Amino acid sequence: MALDPGQVMVAWGVQTGHVVLPKSVTESRIKSNFKDETLPEWAMNELNALERHKRFNFPARWGFDIFDEAGTAETRKIAEEAGEENKTKFVV
Repeated sequence: MALDPGQVMVAWGVQTGHVVLPKSVTESRIKSNFKDETLPEWAMNELNALERHKRFNFPARWGFDIFDEAGTAETRKIAEEAGEENKTKFVV
């Protein structure tokens, strides 16, 4: 069984009891997201052993603490420190 990374993540999410809402604008990926695959136990074990508690998005950079992780003072500090970089790094 050869799965693309999106299919692996959808299968892992479903098998771990999460609601999975994949998103794509590419027709072939949209179709592949609907394939109902089941990962073998060894693959689930490898995925479950990956590092946890690592975030790649941290809303405090923009002054929001939506997950109540940092607190008001720390959020303000983080946003102020990231402000200049945000102006150039995250421009559309």
